[in-house]
Amino acid sequence: DNILGKSRKADYKAVPSVIYTHPEIASVGILEEKAKERGIEIKTGKFFIAANGMAMAKNTTEGFVKIIAEKDSGKIIGGTIVSESASEMITTLTLAIHDQMTIENVFDLIWPHPTISESVGEAMRDIEGMAIHKVNI
Repeated sequence: DNILGKSRKADYKAVPSVIYTHPEIASVGILEEKAKERGIEIKTGKFFIAANGMAMAKNTTEGFVKIIAEKDSGKIIGGTIVSESASEMITTLTLAIHDQMTIENVFDLIWPHPTISESVGEAMRDIEGMAIHKVNI
């Protein structure tokens, strides 16, 4: 765009990062430690892939989804996914951060079942203590 004469700046707050290991590791936004360093009060949701039906069926139960939101506003500010297909699932969190979505914006999405990606929805619901398939590992 800039080469063609438009004035446009890149927005780096929602750039996903992926490590192609087994399982994959993907993250976007700011991590919990960085939020605390910046003095941002947060709440987090976490969901272990071991409790996901599709992951059980495919025998790929390693990993988790963790989502970080601002405590007062509920705005999603970061997330990490360690799982098969993490590189594909991180897009949901990238969009949420890019568009400054809140937990409420994403909370009621209907996730296809059974899919590993519905683990993102479970982690989102866990922020409010509402995950229905949660197991503590």
